[in-house]
Amino acid sequence: MSGHFPKSNWTSLLKFLDVIGTRFSGGLPNSIGGLKFFEDLNVEGTGELPDSIGNLVSLKSLYLTGSFAGSIPASIGNLTQITDIHLSDQNFIGELPFSLGKLEHLTSLTLDGNNFSGQLPFSLFNLTQLVLVDFSNNQLTGPIPTTVNSHSSLVSLNLAFNLLTETIPSSLGFL
Repeated sequence: MSGHFPKSNWTSLLKFLDVIGTRFSGGLPNSIGGLKFFEDLNVEGTGELPDSIGNLVSLKSLYLTGSFAGSIPASIGNLTQITDIHLSDQNFIGELPFSLGKLEHLTSLTLDGNNFSGQLPFSLFNLTQLVLVDFSNNQLTGPIPTTVNSHSSLVSLNLAFNLLTETIPSSLGFL
């Protein structure tokens, strides 16, 4: 199966879309934000993540493969029902949006193998449901937030192959 994602008519009652392993090309159109009932989006493609991704307020799982690039829009913080975000091995750049700290139902966040820079968002480690975080193989800098110690649900934290500075907080031993 191959083709391009349609640029319009993304206003149906569609809840699930999985086109992993297909030959769809091009990015997600901005009109995808019209899918208000979307719960699960699994896409292999290219291009940037549109700002309208923040309109998918029912989304619970976001899984992207292929060659997505650009930055993650701050509107991702509007996805208040999301539990899983998997954006590994893409070409994303820039700083991680502070708005990730608004995703109070988030349990798994894998952003490894990208080109993210800047510091880890301290707000992220205040999320009480977060179990798995993988930011390995990026260009992140600065300290590991000391707020990690207050996060009792965290089971896996992978920060390998970044440019983090300062010492590892002793509070990590309390997880």
